[in-house]
Amino acid sequence: MKLQRICSFGLLALLFFPISALAQAALISPFEGSETVGSYETRFAELPLLVPPLQARNIATVETKEGALVSHIYRRPEGVTPFEVYRSYLDALEQGGFEILLDCRAPDCNLTLSVPPTYQNTGLFRQRGYDSFPMSTDVYLLGWAEHYLSARKTLADRTYHVMIIISAERGLYSVDVLESAERKADTVTLSEALLSARLNDEGRSVLDGIFFETGNAVLRPESADALEVIVSYLSANPDTRYYVVGHTDDTGDLQANLTLSSDRASGVADALVERGIDTSRLSAHGVGPYSPVASNRSESGRSFNRRVELVLRIE
Repeated sequence: MKLQRICSFGLLALLFFPISALAQAALISPFEGSETVGSYETRFAELPLLVPPLQARNIATVETKEGALVSHIYRRPEGVTPFEVYRSYLDALEQGGFEILLDCRAPDCNLTLSVPPTYQNTGLFRQRGYDSFPMSTDVYLLGWAEHYLSARKTLADRTYHVMIIISAERGLYSVDVLESAERKADTVTLSEALLSARLNDEGRSVLDGIFFETGNAVLRPESADALEVIVSYLSANPDTRYYVVGHTDDTGDLQANLTLSSDRASGVADALVERGIDTSRLSAHGVGPYSPVASNRSESGRSFNRRVELVLRIE
């Protein structure tokens, strides 16, 4: 087998190092003799994976994962077939203890109606900004996909998802490795300067540091610091008026979410009025799940969608 497999050093590296430390070498190495066409790395991204079950017309199910991502696009050596690359990676993943989620090959799995809509039509690969990415590479890679593999392995407290797409055109194939990671919430502390900058630049600001009891509109005590910051800003800008807008994730009943978002917006507005802000300056509204800032497919995304914003109101 010509693939430099994820064994010996590769598995040991996964056990002890974060993905960024291995970005240059890749957690799963290329097929021997391959040319690197483009590389991409980011500490947090979404990766749509094709997984079972197969639906109508043998179209794969899409499941989105989040985490630190390293992606490489390669060109296989002359004389090496797509099938040889596919078999090499399949064997390497199995021998490395990975669970194969989807082994997608025509006709049992519909690559034409699974790969291009998920990766090409959405512009996912084009948006990544691979270094030295030749024009139309994504078209040849994704439009002529001949083999697809998705796999998973958990080591210690981390889960790794691997996605491999092998094309019949231009010798192209890609290897994506995603290390599961939660995007940290509460990494931003609301300050008067931050609130001012957001409202001046964008006309809106998420009210970081506002917390509610689960499932209701009762403000938790730890919201006090953020409320004081908002009051200080509003007091320093007495001629402005604002919408206070509540948002929820997309789980549960729609009407209940609309009501909850409205109640939470009103709760924040009432708390500000109690601290001396004129009630005529604030108009509370709830939009439920209608304006997400992250994917509702993951808990971390849903946590960012549950928020209250201050929106500048133009007279």
